[in-house]
Amino acid sequence: MLGNTLEKAKQATVCVLDGSGVLINPYTSQYSYILTAKHVVEDTNVEHITVVNIEGQSLTVIDKLEHLQIDAAILKIERVENIETSYIVGFDNQQQSIKLFGYPSNRRELERAREQLYSYDGILHDIQTNSLVYSISDIIQYEDIEGFSGGGIFLVDDEKEEIFLTAIEFEIFNAQSIDSKINCIKMDEYIELLRNNSWAEIKPNHLSDFIFHSDYIFNNLDLENENSLNVIKNIITNILIHYGVISSEQINPDKIIARFKSRILAYGQDLQNLYDKELWCGFLEFLSIYLSLFSPNNINSVNVNYLDQMFLRFRFIYDHDNSKFRQLFKKLILETELGPLNSDGKILIFTRDNSNTGSPYVSKRVSEQTLTDIGSALTGDRIERVRKNKEISNDILFWPSISDVCLSENEDELSRINILQTTEFKEKIVEIYGEYLSDD
Repeated sequence: MLGNTLEKAKQATVCVLDGSGVLINPYTSQYSYILTAKHVVEDTNVEHITVVNIEGQSLTVIDKLEHLQIDAAILKIERVENIETSYIVGFDNQQQSIKLFGYPSNRRELERAREQLYSYDGILHDIQTNSLVYSISDIIQYEDIEGFSGGGIFLVDDEKEEIFLTAIEFEIFNAQSIDSKINCIKMDEYIELLRNNSWAEIKPNHLSDFIFHSDYIFNNLDLENENSLNVIKNIITNILIHYGVISSEQINPDKIIARFKSRILAYGQDLQNLYDKELWCGFLEFLSIYLSLFSPNNINSVNVNYLDQMFLRFRFIYDHDNSKFRQLFKKLILETELGPLNSDGKILIFTRDNSNTGSPYVSKRVSEQTLTDIGSALTGDRIERVRKNKEISNDILFWPSISDVCLSENEDELSRINILQTTEFKEKIVEIYGEYLSDD
């Protein structure tokens, strides 16, 4: 629902002195950040910077970081949990509507902080070196927008119930006209500011440990008896714990991204796509099955070397925008560098909505017209890649459908195995998943 999605943006928007700011959590559990405009905080010492959230609660500022050339600043504050702010770098969509949230000065006399918060709709107008310029749909008086400096520009995806921060507002021009514009610092600049000053990166904390995903594995299975899912999940979770995957410092999404990102990314994707929870939930499902199919020698064998071998057997692809099933090969495979991959290796697709399509195998059929259309826009290496990939012999597998075939259709037998029968469970997993995932 739109209201639930917008609530995430509202919860993330705070009042900072006479301006606004956006809460976002870095890759640490020790503190949070507020992104804002530099002119809002540059003349105020840290101990005198006041921050109030939508519930009227004051937040303590610990430190601040100011950009030397542009109007951008970052506040380090006490940790705030349950803030779900994702961001987009390189935003360039001039069709999708956005929302600006902030605390205008002319509403600050209202009793409740939630009542003081206001928003405007807009659309991307221009892309500059460090900033994005948005057109605002309303005729704005200067006093209506004063206090918005430091407020966030959010892309709202109601279907996925997610918000994405694209920029931070720092100035308005053409106020009081039908052509009002706001200038906003790109998210790219804030990411670079953190990196250049060795502050913790903005990455979701769920990348630090598979424990954040273990409760959600196989939740989309279509089972006759919901209790069967608990039986299956309990045994699988015990296998993951036994091999040290849960709470591992070596085997976690962040370490896997660092070492194998080129083995997961498809052509045209960026690193941000690999931060999605849905990818790592699907990956953990697969890993739990892989541990039975390719059993490690001992519990200490599940390490980087074990993953190296896995990434030679499988090339992973993440469908981050829920492509139509018959377009997967064209969109995600044709232009993607797939190697190194064993000659009998398999390409495995995870998808954001984790929905079963009915077919475990992705068709490699692509029409001559599609190849002609693609080829007309390609040069050099990309042409060679398309020519090579359209002839690949490797199986392309759709993970949600494999799980449905293997687990849902064997529900009755699997549910009769109890938590003490791990060996029997593994043997059954090898039997039912081996058809799709084994080397044979």
